[in-house]
Amino acid sequence: YKSFQKLEKLRTLDLSTNRLNNSVLPFLNAARSLRALNLRNNELKGFFPPNGLINLRELEALDLSQNSINDVEAADGFKKAKYLSLNRLSEAARLKGLENLVELKVLSLAANGFN
Repeated sequence: YKSFQKLEKLRTLDLSTNRLNNSVLPFLNAARSLRALNLRNNELKGFFPPNGLINLRELEALDLSQNSINDVEAADGFKKAKYLSLNRLSEAARLKGLENLVELKVLSLAANGFN
């Protein structure tokens, strides 16, 4: 993963379906110019966003679908987000702060067990 730290001009990164766990996230944090990040269908768990992604302030598109994420909180660092896909998260997933994503154009929440 260490090679991600040198990808300072990278705009789009697709890491879907790679069985990645949370250990990859701190390395992605160095790719501060990322605009689109696809982490669909990996083995990410727990709370999102973890501290490992707080520097991705330019991110406009993020796909976290099909991961075991329990809590999603739209943090201040993701205010430029226009596309957010949170399909098929863990059954107990909770979403907070989506109203803070004022630039959001597309929000996909398909196949979740929300009550």
